[in-house]
Amino acid sequence: MRFRVRHVLAGCLVAVAMAAGVVRPQSAGPAGSAPCGAARPTGPDPKADSPAEEPSAETLDPLGPNAACYVCHMTFVREAISRVHAAAKVGCIRCHGLSADHANDENVGATPPDRRYRREDVDQACGDCHKTHRAWPQDVVARFLRRQLPADRPAICTDCHGRHRIDRAAATR
Repeated sequence: MRFRVRHVLAGCLVAVAMAAGVVRPQSAGPAGSAPCGAARPTGPDPKADSPAEEPSAETLDPLGPNAACYVCHMTFVREAISRVHAAAKVGCIRCHGLSADHANDENVGATPPDRRYRREDVDQACGDCHKTHRAWPQDVVARFLRRQLPADRPAICTDCHGRHRIDRAAATR
């Protein structure tokens, strides 16, 4: 009996996926083409010379390339630094490496990501992608004053542009 139930459930799943347009039989043609039995246009295909576009991470997952990290780091969803980079299709992996051991460690916080940055390394890391800093001087000064940074501690990118705030209490629950 269990064998039949699994087959029925699998068939239902395929039927729902087909109805939602997620899965199409090969005989139906490429996604977006006319349904079976419908009149199909004749003549050259206007898309024949253009390469097929892969769906973006944002299309497949609204949280973008950072979704796997958000499973544990839920507070990062609201952070400006995460939102800005996700909108530019830059995920956590770009700065922190794949960090598979970190992601798979069930002992929260025991394994660090592949790359972390000391304060003195932040500007260089940001500079790998952000070659120029085009902020107006008065904007920089205003941000600096708002942050109330000590004069003997030079400002770095994350002092003004945000950094990750890891909620240790939430991580240990």
